[in-house]
Amino acid sequence: MRRILFLISIFTIIGLGLLLYKLRPEEELNRQAKVEQKLEIWAYSAALLDKAKEYQKDHPEIEVVTKRVENADTLLEELYIANSAGTPPHVAEVPSYYGLSPLVKSGSVLQVDDVIPSEIKASLVESIEKRFTYEGKLWAIPIGYEVPLLYVNSNFTDGQSTTIEKKSIEELISIGKQIELQHEGIWGIHSDPLYPWYITNLLQNEGIGLTQFNESSWVKMKQEGLIPPYTYHLAITQFVNGEGGILISTSKNIQLFEKLIGTKFKWQTLPFPINEKNLIPSGNGLVLFNHPESESLTKNFITFLLQKEQLQALAVKETLIPAYRNVTQDPTFIDYYRQYPGYQQAIYSSLQAGGLIPLIDDEEQWERIVELDQNIMEDR
Repeated sequence: MRRILFLISIFTIIGLGLLLYKLRPEEELNRQAKVEQKLEIWAYSAALLDKAKEYQKDHPEIEVVTKRVENADTLLEELYIANSAGTPPHVAEVPSYYGLSPLVKSGSVLQVDDVIPSEIKASLVESIEKRFTYEGKLWAIPIGYEVPLLYVNSNFTDGQSTTIEKKSIEELISIGKQIELQHEGIWGIHSDPLYPWYITNLLQNEGIGLTQFNESSWVKMKQEGLIPPYTYHLAITQFVNGEGGILISTSKNIQLFEKLIGTKFKWQTLPFPINEKNLIPSGNGLVLFNHPESESLTKNFITFLLQKEQLQALAVKETLIPAYRNVTQDPTFIDYYRQYPGYQQAIYSSLQAGGLIPLIDDEEQWERIVELDQNIMEDR
């Protein structure tokens, strides 16, 4: 009897499964039947993967497989592993500060100068184009970029000259020291964990290298008692809680601060204290791995992504500056940030940036800056 009931149960489950299969939406069945090609995309920016899903809807014959990774460093590690195993995706997002050169040297990614339509390439912002250039060739398609920015708690700077005009390092040091003198327990100037990038910009502006690190304005700020040691990871939290005066951070965080600060206190943004021509932006780009059988498929996706409306939507969603002048200079994009005049000024200034072609050992340079800064903190 038990055996008969067991068999009946099995046939019932199979029958229900077949019924549910037949009841699936006809549109989904048709889509699966039409799938002819596969496009695999890895990224750490949610907006990029959202665009990939949009592309999928318009191209039912393509199966778009996406993978979201928590951050750029983790994605680079996974890309290196997949590349070594011979299983990289078709398209992957990469950061501009380091990580691209090992992929270029491996010979597994395509040179992309000819992938970007000529009229769009002519609009590329030179400073971010340089960050993906090696030996005169472009190896990643720039999408957007961010710039260093100063975030100022206006509650601690009342009566001081903190208009949106750019300040010199000396003026910032003076303001920071006044904040600490007048407000016990409040730091005057601090930085988030991206300080190696900010230091690189300062060194570029001052025309010195790592061998002259101790002569830099960064070290000068520390010698004046500013930039608390060992707490970069806490700086953003402390700032939004009203425990700091001037925070060095990235323009990408502007909407985050709007959300976290709310009405706790008044704040504004100021341009980073360097000549805009010496600015080194940080951004994201897309590398195309060498999959000859899918090359046209990959290029079609890139063409879709480089449309003006797509680039602007990506920039707004990720709080990035578009990597193409025709989008960045569009009044609708600039007007989106009308409540942040300091940021608008930083956007315009970034278009004059000279940038810097990356070094093969950029990751080592980053780690060396961390080490040098650590030595300064231990000497305090």
